[in-house]
Formats: sequence, C-alpha cells, structure tokens
Amino acid sequence: MNYLEICQRVHRLAQVQGQFGSVVDTGINREIAQIVSDCWVDIQKYRKDWLFMWKELSFITEVGREYYDTDYLFPTPGTSDLGYFKLVDYRTSMYAVDPDDLKTRSVTFVEYEQFRHSFRNESSTGSPRWWTYHPASYEIQVQGTPDKLYALTSDYYRLPQVLTENVDVPHILSKWHDLIVYKALSDFGAAKSIHGISSKFEMKYAVELGELMREQAPARTVTIVGIA
Repeated sequence: MNYLEICQRVHRLAQVQGQFGSVVDTGINREIAQIVSDCWVDIQKYRKDWLFMWKELSFITEVGREYYDTDYLFPTPGTSDLGYFKLVDYRTSMYAVDPDDLKTRSVTFVEYEQFRHSFRNESSTGSPRWWTYHPASYEIQVQGTPDKLYALTSDYYRLPQVLTENVDVPHILSKWHDLIVYKALSDFGAAKSIHGISSKFEMKYAVELGELMREQAPARTVTIVGIA
C-alpha cells in the first residue's frame, strides 16, 4: 500500500463518514494523514537496529583524498538518508576493492579521537587500511591515502522515512503495512476518545509488532556464565 491507500484503510476501519481523497485533504482526513505519517516514523524509531532500516553505502575514492563528506557520498541533492553507521564488527565494517586485482580487503574502523591521535603524523599511501567518521558531520576519513580509485563499501542505518505524498510507499515489505494501519487506528481512537477502536487495534498492533521483531530485529547471543 502507498500512503494514500494506508490512510484510506484507516479511514474505512475507523468508520469515519465521507471519502478520503488525498493526504492533503483538510479536516479529519488531514488528522488521519498526520497520524499515519507519525506512526510510521514511530515504528522506525522503535528500534535502532531494525533490519529493514539497514542499507549499503558504496563510493569510489579519489587519488590523494582522505576526506569524504556526505555531499560526496550522496552526490544527488536530497538523497542522503544516512542515520548512523552500522558497526557490529569493527574489523569488517568496511571493505575496499582494488581496481587492478579486484581483491577485497577489510578496512578497520577506529574511533574518531583514537584515529586523530594515532594517525596525526601518518603519511602512508595505498589501499585504505583504517577509517573513521566525524561524530557531528559524518564525514569519512581514511588512512592510508588512496593511490588508486578504490571502491569502498560499508553499511548504515537510514534516517526514518517521512510519508508526504499520496504515492509514497513505506520502505518495508508490504506484508507489514497493516502494522502502520493498526497503530494509526489505535492512536486515532485514543485521540478521539473512541475506546473501542483504541483498545481493539492496540492489541492488533502489539501482536503484529511482536511478529515484526521476530523477523526484523537482529538475533542476540546471550552467554550464561556459571558461578563456581
């Protein structure tokens, strides 16, 4: 479903009179559209590590260039959706492909302050071996300084998508779109003090959210240490 279709489904299940023609309608239709948009943002923010928020970043280095800001990483204006970098395993958080032998080498992440201290006087060139990013601007810095056009690849979690146009489609599998519908109906019922709708769809939302977490939240390994 797209944004309009989700709003129309909420409108119908809430038994609101009239028709829902567009997300820019006025009155109660506008309220529904805003609730739907807000609910989708809330779902995306519910966990920082949703698998459906995970995305790959690829860029080509320039010879002699160590710094790569977001304008370089996302050259088309308005396309940057970088939320934060995915750093589960520092040793494999970025890869570099050599343009000559096509071999892939890992590029080790180093925390920003440690990077600045460790490589302050470093002047090596070649395939990047270490990388970091500025905590405020997210500008990437690599070391050593590229001597070729290496293809670098890393992973990141994108910023929450905000639905604004009728045709906008939530970037999650369509089978989960009802999750947005159920949360919107629950929130709409609460806002309008329609307790029957609020309680009914709050339960549906909770069940569906649990299913989403089982599928789209990364598995965690728990180590149990015995006490002698």
